[in-house]
Amino acid sequence: MNTIVLYDSRFSHTEHLAREIAEKLKEHGEAGTMRIDAFKSEDLARADLLVVGAPSDGFGLTPAIEEFLENVPPSSLLGKHVAVFDTRQRAPWLVIGSAAQRIARRMRGMGAVLVAGPISFFVTSKEGPIDVGEELKADEWAHLVVEKSRNLN
Repeated sequence: MNTIVLYDSRFSHTEHLAREIAEKLKEHGEAGTMRIDAFKSEDLARADLLVVGAPSDGFGLTPAIEEFLENVPPSSLLGKHVAVFDTRQRAPWLVIGSAAQRIARRMRGMGAVLVAGPISFFVTSKEGPIDVGEELKADEWAHLVVEKSRNLN
């Protein structure tokens, strides 16, 4: 399985977790990380699985994620296996918002197949650090994503 883990990051927490997830995914095939602003839509052709991570930005998306979603050709996502995560402070979803939920909805609308529900990883504040146990949660989620993706094939 060839996986690309795309991410945007403000305080390095999302990047850190993207790299952690990619390391776990390497146990199941090729996996690498790429900052979202370096992504080119032709990169999708070589990916069996696309994982997208972003910080929650209030109820909006970061400009780089928004640009990605506006510019990626929907045909390149049609049937593509996708998993989505975000980093955010621990608060009810309706209070703080979730980038993962928003990204997942948009990608599903472009024909992507979500292999697992969007997930949030928590930080103690905007500047961090990442909450205790979130790295282990990311490892477990990565394994779940691979398992569910394989079951869809």
